[in-house]
This record gives sequence, C-alpha cells and structure tokens, in this order.
Amino acid sequence: MRTSLAVAMLIFILLVIPSFHAKEEERNVLVVGFGPYGKHKINPSQLIVENLSNKLIEGRIVVTRILPVDWSSSYNLTIEAIETYKPDVVIAVGLHPRASKIRIERVAINLKWKKTAPFIETISKGKSLLRFSNLPVGQIVARLRENNISSRESYFAGLYVCNYLFYKLLEYKSEKRIDTRIGFIHVPPLKRMSLEEMIRAVEIAISVSLETRF
Repeated sequence: MRTSLAVAMLIFILLVIPSFHAKEEERNVLVVGFGPYGKHKINPSQLIVENLSNKLIEGRIVVTRILPVDWSSSYNLTIEAIETYKPDVVIAVGLHPRASKIRIERVAINLKWKKTAPFIETISKGKSLLRFSNLPVGQIVARLRENNISSRESYFAGLYVCNYLFYKLLEYKSEKRIDTRIGFIHVPPLKRMSLEEMIRAVEIAISVSLETRF
C-alpha cells in the first residue's frame, strides 16, 4: 500500500508539477491592431493581428487584440491585455493612409486632435511632451531593408488614436516602471504593399526586439 502511494506521488511530482511550472514561465508578445474606421472598410492592421495570433516567435507566443478606433477604449483594452499576459514586447500596429512604406515610430507626442477650436489639446496635462519608444527602431529598419521590405524610421505618429495609444502606453510603462519594450508600427494601405509583406515586417520587428532585449 505504501509502495503504491509512493509511486503515485512520484508520478504526480514528475508529470503534473512541471506542467504548472511551464505554464507559469510561459512568455508572451502582445500585438494589437485596429478595426475598420471611416472610409477604410478593411484595415490591414486588423488582418496582420489575425494572422499573427497564437504564432510562436523566438520562443514567445503572440497574443493579440483588435481594438476599436476610439481614444479610451483602445488604451483600456491594451492595458488589460498587458496586465493579463505581462508580455516582453508590445507592438501596436495601425494604418497610415498616405504611407508607402512600413513606418517604425520612434516618438509619441503629448498632443491630440479635437473637433473644436483650437483643434489640438494635450493627452496628459503636465506630462512630458515627447515619449520615446524603447524598441530598437534603427535595428528593426535595417533588418527590414535586408529583407527587401520598404521601411523607414518615423518621428511623427500623427495626432489621432494611433499616437494617443502610443503615448499612453509609454506613459504607463514609465509610471509602472516595467521593462516591457513598447512600440508602434504604421503600415500602408493594401494597394501599396501586400499583406504578406506587412505580416513579415511585424514578425521581423518582434524578432529583433526580442533578440536585443536580453
């Protein structure tokens, strides 16, 4: 009887406990994109997110969220995912209607557009005017070009929801003092670049960010 109990306990220790540990140690990358808005009935950032969901890159599982094009909702949903998964890297992807290249955003500005005069207001009163991504922007662009993907560094993410989300995520990172890498990538319309090329660009950005993080 004691022998059988000892064997059962040994099996439990060898098989069950390691599985709990593995789950606890699971690491993630978070990629978020936006749904349709205005005249843009198909948003390539949503298609990119859908294609990357649950993919394994550099040993990390890609978790994803599709966000509404809305100031507060986009931020709240992303923060909820960050606090749930505690990802090593967070990359938000958005459509830039006039872009012809992949744009790796380096800086977010504490300004947003509004419908009434003076038409521009601060995102967070009394906070820094600029916040900088801690993604390895230059290295990502270099790797994209090595793979023949048209790309550039960008120093202006606009004054709409994309920049708002970018700024607020960097603000959250600063206030919470987390070491997560956070960045934003703008992609062009599908008529100017294939979806496959955009997906590959985001995959490369994730890989380079993880390779250089540790």
